[in-house]
Amino acid sequence: MAFRMSEQPRTIKIYNLLAGTNEFIGEGDAYIPPHTGLPANSTYIAPPDIPAGFVAVFTVMRHRGISLKIIGVKRFMT
Repeated sequence: MAFRMSEQPRTIKIYNLLAGTNEFIGEGDAYIPPHTGLPANSTYIAPPDIPAGFVAVFTVMRHRGISLKIIGVKRFMT
C-alpha cells in the first residue's frame, strides 16, 4: 500500500528511522492531518525480519528536489 495524501484526518502505522543513517528504531501510530505527508524520518514500509545482531537500514533513494534531463543518451541530474 503506497502512502497517499488525503482530505480526511487519519492515524496510520509508521516505522521510525534514525536521522542520518536511516536505521529502523521503532514503530508507532501517527496522526496524519488532512493534506499533509508522513512525519520526518519515518516510512510506511515495514522493515524485514532482522536476525539478532543486525539492524534494518532503509536505503531507498530520495529524489525530492532533483530534476532529470535526458538529452540523447546522456542524463543530467540537477
